[in-house]
Amino acid sequence: MDGGGTHRTPEDVFRDFRARRAGMIKALTTDVEKFYQQCDPEKENLCLYGLPNETWEVNLPAEEVPPELPEPALGINFARDGMDEKDWLSLVAVHSDAWLLAVAFYFGARFGFDKESRSFLSRSTSTWTQRSRHCWRGRVHIWSGCWEDIIKTRLYPYALCSKAYMGHASVKLFFFALFTPVVLL
Repeated sequence: MDGGGTHRTPEDVFRDFRARRAGMIKALTTDVEKFYQQCDPEKENLCLYGLPNETWEVNLPAEEVPPELPEPALGINFARDGMDEKDWLSLVAVHSDAWLLAVAFYFGARFGFDKESRSFLSRSTSTWTQRSRHCWRGRVHIWSGCWEDIIKTRLYPYALCSKAYMGHASVKLFFFALFTPVVLL
């Protein structure tokens, strides 16, 4: 699958993460009917890919071994007809979140950023939290502010990386840790 070019800075990796996430959110919200049709259970093992240009695609996994990037959940199409549509979309969203984080960790580990590069994330994430405000839409709690683009349709609970935890302090720590090199003894 598309590696998204070279990511030499934490900013590049975070931009890639946001773009892939935006594409997957689009698949599970505004393009949900198209996404549902493409996940035909009669086809082979399909995966949902968020692309670095804020689009998405349903495709077979990469043929190369090992793949250039971590692979998303395989066979998302098989459970489609055996589950309620919203439950199936929720399951795909959970697997998609895990894949997005795996891709971000992959780039973070691959390019081993120094301390100065990592400080970008701790500085910028504090502004996300400061700019966040909360609101209610029905029974679903949604964060606003810098994440205005996220949940715009009826499938609020299924959006990836929900606004509620993207503005949370633990996420700030996650992104800081993402670019902190792991030392193996």
